[in-house]
Amino acid sequence: MARARLDIDCVSRVFLRNQASYSTFSSVNLQQSVSVGDISMRLKLSGFVIAVFAICVGAALAFAHHGFSVEFDGSKCMDLKGTLTSLDWDNPHAYVHMDVKDADGNTVSWSLEMITPNALKRNGTTRQDFLAGMGKPIAARACPTKAGGTQYRGAAEYLKLADGQLRIVGQLVEHLTPEQLSF
Repeated sequence: MARARLDIDCVSRVFLRNQASYSTFSSVNLQQSVSVGDISMRLKLSGFVIAVFAICVGAALAFAHHGFSVEFDGSKCMDLKGTLTSLDWDNPHAYVHMDVKDADGNTVSWSLEMITPNALKRNGTTRQDFLAGMGKPIAARACPTKAGGTQYRGAAEYLKLADGQLRIVGQLVEHLTPEQLSF
């Protein structure tokens, strides 16, 4: 019986030792899992904050860019003929500047907004096309700014430089075809 008791005591000690190490192992895993959970939660929170920030920035940029009808009057588009005086080939819009004679015979300088330089290039119009036409005749179909806007400023739809080639350089708000233009 003493031998049996000794065996039971040995088994109990081994069991208790194993249980203690199992318990220690379990608590280590639990602590690791909690700290991995904290990291996971921190990453999720960081991702959420970044996503909210990106949405806010995107919304601000969308509101910052204007639509055509906010600034220009698509119902008062006109033909302009004059001399090409300069070019601003910058983003977000390129601008062409031309001297035009008004109804009284006075020369006035018009500034016409076009689409982006990259879009002009995709349409087949380069900066060099304009530079080659400096000081030469130019014709434009343009829509002026709305009442109260900057005088002699508008948005160009079509341009014809001295080389005679018709170019689409803006939004076609009137939906005119090249055949419907008077220049």
